[in-house]
Amino acid sequence: YKHLVEILRMISLVNLGVQLNLTIELNRFTFITIFEANKRPEPEEKRRCEQASN
Repeated sequence: YKHLVEILRMISLVNLGVQLNLTIELNRFTFITIFEANKRPEPEEKRRCEQASN
């Protein structure tokens, strides 16, 4: 019975680690995407919309 508890604890720790890694990867991906988008010049469509509204 004690072994079962240890195994379950290990499994939950591994799951937690995997979720944490996924979250970190997702955050990094999001950050890079935003950074790239900011670095890039404004798309034509956005300019066109701004001209149309003026």
